[in-house]
Amino acid sequence: MIFNTESRSFSGEIPVGDNPNDICLSGNDRWMYVANANDNSVSVIDVRNKKWWKH
Repeated sequence: MIFNTESRSFSGEIPVGDNPNDICLSGNDRWMYVANANDNSVSVIDVRNKKWWKH
């Protein structure tokens, strides 16, 4: 889910893998990495463009 901290509301969602359990944001705030436990994958999210890839 995408949460807008200014309006304090949900504004959409970005799908990730099965059982996401850890996230890490890059130093420049551009990329978010989501570790998906059940399928041993990592979802990479382009924060600015709200696009994602699963690896």
